[in-house]
Amino acid sequence: GCAREATLPQPGSYELHPALEIELWAAEPAVLDPVALTFDAAERMYVVEMRDYPEGLPPDGRPGGAVRLLEDTDGDGRADRSTVFAEGLSFPTSIAAWKGGVFVTAPPQILFLEDTDGDGRADRRQVVYDGFTLGVTDSNVNGLRWAIDNHFHGVNGGNGGHVRHSEAAGEAAAGGPWTSIRGLDFRFDPRTGAVGTTYHTSAGFGLAFDEWGRSFSPFNVDHLQQRVIPERYLARSPALPPVRATASISVHGAMARIFPISAPVTRPNHPEQAGHYSSAGGMGYLDFPGDGLPRGVLVCDVVGNLVSRETLRMEGPLYVAERAPEERESELFRSRDPAFRPVGVEMGPDGALYLIDMQRDVIEHPDYIPESLRRTLDLRAGSERGRIYRIAPRRGLPPAGPPLAGAGSERLVEELASPLRWRRDTAQRLLLERGAAPLDPLREMATARPAGEPGTERAALGRLHALWTLQGLHAIDQATVMAALDDPHPGVRENALQIAETLLPGAAALRGRIVAMGDDPSARVRFQAALTLGELASAERTAALLEILRRDAAHRFTRIAVASALGDGAGEALAEVLAQAATMPLSPAGAGPAAERAAPPRRARVAPGRAEPGALGHAETLVLELAELAGGGLGRDGATRLEALLAAALAPATPRPLAEAVLAGLAAGMGRAPRAPAATATIAAFLDRAMLDGSTAMARSAWRVRRAIDLPDGTVQAAALARAAASARDRALAVEERGAAVEVLALGRWEESAPPLLDLLAGAEPSELQARAVAALAGLDHPSLGRDLIDRFRGLGPPARREALRLLLRRPAFHGEVVSALEEGRLAPGELALDLEQRRRLLRSEAPGVARRAAALIDDHEYGNRAVVVEEWLARLPAAGSSARGRAIHQRLCAQCHVAAGIGHAVGPDLGSLAHRSAEDLVSNILDPNLAIHPSYVAFEVALASGDRELGLIAAESPTALTLVQAGGVRRELARREIASMRSTGASLMPTGIEQGLTPQDLRDLIELIQNR
Repeated sequence: GCAREATLPQPGSYELHPALEIELWAAEPAVLDPVALTFDAAERMYVVEMRDYPEGLPPDGRPGGAVRLLEDTDGDGRADRSTVFAEGLSFPTSIAAWKGGVFVTAPPQILFLEDTDGDGRADRRQVVYDGFTLGVTDSNVNGLRWAIDNHFHGVNGGNGGHVRHSEAAGEAAAGGPWTSIRGLDFRFDPRTGAVGTTYHTSAGFGLAFDEWGRSFSPFNVDHLQQRVIPERYLARSPALPPVRATASISVHGAMARIFPISAPVTRPNHPEQAGHYSSAGGMGYLDFPGDGLPRGVLVCDVVGNLVSRETLRMEGPLYVAERAPEERESELFRSRDPAFRPVGVEMGPDGALYLIDMQRDVIEHPDYIPESLRRTLDLRAGSERGRIYRIAPRRGLPPAGPPLAGAGSERLVEELASPLRWRRDTAQRLLLERGAAPLDPLREMATARPAGEPGTERAALGRLHALWTLQGLHAIDQATVMAALDDPHPGVRENALQIAETLLPGAAALRGRIVAMGDDPSARVRFQAALTLGELASAERTAALLEILRRDAAHRFTRIAVASALGDGAGEALAEVLAQAATMPLSPAGAGPAAERAAPPRRARVAPGRAEPGALGHAETLVLELAELAGGGLGRDGATRLEALLAAALAPATPRPLAEAVLAGLAAGMGRAPRAPAATATIAAFLDRAMLDGSTAMARSAWRVRRAIDLPDGTVQAAALARAAASARDRALAVEERGAAVEVLALGRWEESAPPLLDLLAGAEPSELQARAVAALAGLDHPSLGRDLIDRFRGLGPPARREALRLLLRRPAFHGEVVSALEEGRLAPGELALDLEQRRRLLRSEAPGVARRAAALIDDHEYGNRAVVVEEWLARLPAAGSSARGRAIHQRLCAQCHVAAGIGHAVGPDLGSLAHRSAEDLVSNILDPNLAIHPSYVAFEVALASGDRELGLIAAESPTALTLVQAGGVRRELARREIASMRSTGASLMPTGIEQGLTPQDLRDLIELIQNR
């Protein structure tokens, strides 16, 4: 039975778009704790119930998650039969129908559940995939969906794992096949069991696809990200720098405003006065048929008790998302019920939207709640409730037709052009499940051409689904794909390019047609063409890729797509761009989506290795990126190519800014590459010329190229060092010019460069210049450096002190010097202001005798219970604070890693995203930062072959390098060949013990700044 004790929300208790209406479809006790749902071909609803939330396994140790089967047997539009389909599941998060059963993500596994005897209960339970990491609930694997590419897709969630098909479990344990999904989402083929990675993960909860197969996922405060470039394209180019190809696309940015109407109630972690996204998770794609609301991505916010809608428009290769005009300061749906917890939305077989409401009083994992408050809460309150609502246009929906479960194959082919999204997707899936279909009707649908006008989008979507169905049935042929590449709709052409990749061997005509797609009128199709062109031989692809650059170089992700496809053609492309730089048409700065925009073109210093985003004009950025790619791919036999690139850069017709960009890019790429070309006299002459005739930036880059190819220093380098030493000491010069000279000195030997650099550590010099001098000294690697820094420590400004301390602690060889200075009184523990992690560097030092000596000077009392510290400070916390005073405290303590009120470095979470949190919660998270850490913010320690150890968050990875982001916003790109080992610290990058030196009023002032940013 399916008793319905709950009722529809009363008028005034919620607000819904006026063109829509809502009704209760199911409620407790028929459904409890729902977090996801799917419909099978018979239009029965399967609902995932996360009954274990949030505390985990019950005392008996048996997982408590379940799947519920709901049916509307009397056709009145509401569930009247509820059956527990399966129980004993581990934190189930998502579900998808397949072949009479359902796949369920139940970390660490994906299960297949099937009812084989027709009683409504699963009597078959098979572990299909294993190896997902089970961790904090909102970071577990989730988002399982059938996609148009004939695969099920899922979201990593942030916890990651090493995944394998269950049939290979034994073999994998012995070193057989497995797939790492660290930082990546995944997909699998249910017919073969093959599993692979897809895109860089947002590490959030939820996944949505538009009708053309483009996908979106959220991450708490960053509510809408588009997954742009599949990882497989990026991985094919080892010389490509680390890049994250999942990007925010909302014009409102991360941590955008939301407009809740629920009462502002102080809650333990996410009080409902939240005015910004703080818990975006659970996504859907709104696609009412006909002339209903515009399509768009739906995003749930469980703390705000609402569902937002963002409409989409294409700009270049990416979408731009923004609120619909009628929802600028409202929401598609919002409730006054503080226990309304929207966790997902799904389009149903009837064309309606089904909204999942978990109905919990506390919607937060206990790890994130201060112990003092946790003791006062019923964390399970609401576990006996759950709601599912049906939302539809007031004007009604067109008749959907009978269920597809018993449909013949001919009818399923017709349904591929249905106006209802669910029916199109399900018809394609059913044809794949059966493994056979009438191929002639499919080919006719795929190649049909509308007479006269381009035709309806519905017809185009039918062609799209027919194409992918043929591909999934291994019945696609070159003629069909060639016809699709000429389709009047760009969405069909874009997908046809992806399908064409499976037919390339031996398909000469098809390869030629793909090359011609570089001139397609759609920027999105040209973007996909760039990705697909990388599957062709270099002789076929380079000219077409250059054509795409001529039209789309202003779009960052198109440049990345081209870079991933160029391979060993990067040098040729660079030479062509340099030759045509004066005439290459580039879109004006600021064009394109927010995720791609560059600042207006202007001259700027090219930083060692990489230009800062937006620091260069479009032409310089393009040249730098191509040069970096070319430099990274030169290899041992690349001397002739390097000579040609240097000749082009230093040609009289090449503008100086572009020449600087070429040298900077070559230096970065060659510095990261595992092998560099052998030096020649011609290369040496070019590099000497760059050092003599170029700018300081060019001289620095040229010297780095010399180092990459092991060219010994000569008279030119000696003269450059002398000039740099004079410039660095010259107080009449601008700090920027002196800083550029410091970076040249960083390339010299200790004997030549150390004296002027150490002179800059005097107290009269600007702190910024001192910090750059310390960074330069770090690269000189001399035994006396530790003592030299300690002797000058008291003359350093705050930025330089942080840089010096970081250097002293990351090198075990200097630990003895630090302890000696403390023992002798040359330094005091207080002026070092060592946080817990820094103290542990000394207390656990590998240097002989240092740990014992350090223990006599400093302690590790933070091993104690931080909950006690939190309790003590809560008792002393004043009732009010000052944002103005809090700003100064933030600048002193937090700005190195956090942004608040527009001040600081975005290393850890933006503190503005915590504005809605209670004072008690903020105290807990400030004083006990390891209370609960999202996987994206867990620090990694990287041991280098040099003996140094770097600590930071992994920002991006590639086959040859990874990027760490460290305190102060410092980004360290490390070549894989430099890395000896890498391990997670299991802790936040934020230090504990931050309360040292604070008063209770200081802490309250900091909280006031955060809450009222």
